[in-house]
Amino acid sequence: MENLGKTTVPTESENKIIIDWLSVTFFDVTPDYIKSLLGLDTPDIDWRDELCFRNGYPRQASFCNIAIRYGAENPDNWTSDALKTADQKVRTDMGIQLDMSGNGCRSLETYAFGGQLKADVWYKLLSDICALGVSAHFTRIDLAFDDKPPIGEKGILPLRRIAEDTRCGYWTGPAKKWNIQESGDQDNHLHGLTIYIGSPKSMIRFRIYDKGAERGFDSSVHWVRVELVHRHDRACAAVQEILNRGSIGEVMCGVLRNYCCFREEGIDSNKSRWPIADYWEKLLDGVQRIRLFSAPGEEYNFKKTEEFMIAQWGQAIQAFYAIHNSMSELLSLCRKAHPELKPKYKKAIEEVLLQAKREQAERQKFREQYLCSYD
Repeated sequence: MENLGKTTVPTESENKIIIDWLSVTFFDVTPDYIKSLLGLDTPDIDWRDELCFRNGYPRQASFCNIAIRYGAENPDNWTSDALKTADQKVRTDMGIQLDMSGNGCRSLETYAFGGQLKADVWYKLLSDICALGVSAHFTRIDLAFDDKPPIGEKGILPLRRIAEDTRCGYWTGPAKKWNIQESGDQDNHLHGLTIYIGSPKSMIRFRIYDKGAERGFDSSVHWVRVELVHRHDRACAAVQEILNRGSIGEVMCGVLRNYCCFREEGIDSNKSRWPIADYWEKLLDGVQRIRLFSAPGEEYNFKKTEEFMIAQWGQAIQAFYAIHNSMSELLSLCRKAHPELKPKYKKAIEEVLLQAKREQAERQKFREQYLCSYD
C-alpha cells in the first residue's frame, strides 16, 4: 500500500465512525451557494478556481480536498477543443457536483463555520441538502469505522481471519463477488491487506483493510478500518436513515447485519442460520452504541501542514521575503508571538523525527546485510 503520510501513534482507544466521502449533485444553485452551505464562504478561505475537466465538468473550485465542479451547462464556452474527449461527454443537465474525499471531509470538520460546529456540522449539512428536495441528489456517501485500540492491545477485528473467512464463504449477504489484495516482502512479512465485498459497481460495497499499514505503522499498531460505500439511491436512503434515527451507529450496524455478516461455520444448510462470528458480533455491538457523528478533524501530519500553509499564506510569505529578503526575521517574529508550541504541533514534529530515525536504521540494516552477502 502507498504510504499516505504519518499520523500520531494512538495512545488510547479511538474507535469511531466517520463520514469518509461525500458526493452530491446540485441543480438550480451556484458554486457560491454551495460554499455558503458548507460554511466555507469567509474571506480567509482561499478557494482555487481552475480549468479541470473532471467527471465532465470543465471548471472546478477547490479547497483542501473539497471540490465544487461546474460549467457543464455552458459547453459552448469552452476555450479548447482538446477538452472535448470521447470519455468526457457532457450533458447540459449535469448541474454542479460537490465531491469531498476523506481528507476533504476532515477539512470540512476543521474549517466549516470557523470550526465552531464540530460534529454538528454533518447534521446541519445533510439536513440543509435534504431540505433542497429535487434540487440536490446524493450520489455517494462512505461510512467508516475505525478499530483502533491503544498501542500493544488487541483490537476487535482479526484481519487475516476475516480474509480467510471471506475465501471460505463464511459470510451472508446479497453480494456475490469478493476480492482480496495483499502486499508484502520476500521475508513473508505482510505489509498490507484489503478485503472487498461486492463489485465496484454495486450500490453498496464493503472494504476492510489495514489502515495502520497504509499509514506506515509497524505491526504493533492495530488499526483496521471498515468502510461502507453507498451510491445513488442507497446513498440517499442512508442519509435519510441517519437523520431520522439520529444515530450513525444504528444505520451502519443495520447495513452490516443485512449486507455482509460474517459467521461461524455450522452444519445447517442455510448459512443465515449459522451463528454470527464472535469478532463480527463485537463489531456490531460496538458500532451500534455510537450515536453521534465522530468529527476528528484533520489528521495532523507535516505534509498536510505544509499544503495548508502554502495554500492559505503562500503569497503573504512571498511578499514578506520580498520586503525583508530574509526568512529568519519571520521565524523570530513567530517565536515571539507563539513561544510555546501546541501539543499537536509537538507530536507532529516528534513523529516526523521518529520516522526519520526508523528509516535511517532500516537503511543501515540493509547496508549491513548487503555487505555481509559478499563476505
